[in-house]
Amino acid sequence: MLVPLCLVILCARTIQEAPQEPVFMGRAFLFRADLEAGRAMRWIAPGVSDDEALSRIEQTLRARKRNSGRFVEGQVLREPDAVFSVTFVGPMADAMEAMLIDGLSRPARLALATLATDGDLEGTTIREERERLRAWLAADVGRQMARFVSVPRQAGGPFPGLAWVPPRRRKAEHPASAALPILSGESLVLRRADLERAAGVRGTEAGGMSLVLRPGGELRARLGERLADGCRHRYLVDGVGVAEALPLASYEEIRIDAFTLDELRGLVLALAGEPLAAPLRFVGRDTRPLQSVVLEGDD
Repeated sequence: MLVPLCLVILCARTIQEAPQEPVFMGRAFLFRADLEAGRAMRWIAPGVSDDEALSRIEQTLRARKRNSGRFVEGQVLREPDAVFSVTFVGPMADAMEAMLIDGLSRPARLALATLATDGDLEGTTIREERERLRAWLAADVGRQMARFVSVPRQAGGPFPGLAWVPPRRRKAEHPASAALPILSGESLVLRRADLERAAGVRGTEAGGMSLVLRPGGELRARLGERLADGCRHRYLVDGVGVAEALPLASYEEIRIDAFTLDELRGLVLALAGEPLAAPLRFVGRDTRPLQSVVLEGDD
């Protein structure tokens, strides 16, 4: 059966002119804020309500999303149970997704920390304290090292003023074996206002990359004083567990070593916003249609 040519043309034109549904390409990530841990680590000041803390986290996520480069479209939605949905519109490779998840969830609470030794403790040793940490973690598989600092001594907690952080690149051994003992009371917090713009990016001998930060005048003076006093600040700690070895020769610049390009991008993304008020944990992807998520709110 032959179809008249005019009918074919009419049908083609009808199909071509039919309104098309908008196509939304992108991904939506879900994060859960641990407010209890935020209070235990004093990231949330006394008197600040949960609602205020969650609002600050939302503002931080919005700032980071805006500074994510070409992914400027999308939404940050505050969901029940301290959950946030962060949506990015546009095609995205898996490597880019990993970088965004890392950058959005980094605490960005940088501090120069002093590595503790037996001489800093009284009536105990680093080895004994490490065993206390190991026993506390083993008692419940769901326990997080970041909360150990708030456990009372009589309940198996740490020596007063001693905190434990895992190195960024964890080894195969038990987390307690790789953890670094830090004197929390002697950490020098690096506020965003204390840091000038990044001095640049350098390659390392191992083939990785380094981010070089230049401290502002006041911070540079304080670092110089501590260096002159023989200060043992050797690690850059990012909130609940990023620790980097630092050169001790000079504090004119702070070099963060051993980063891949994607890890470096994640850190730069985190530094673009304010520090998080509580740890964020990636819990999955938003399964709602992306279009409905994007249209639900407006940045």
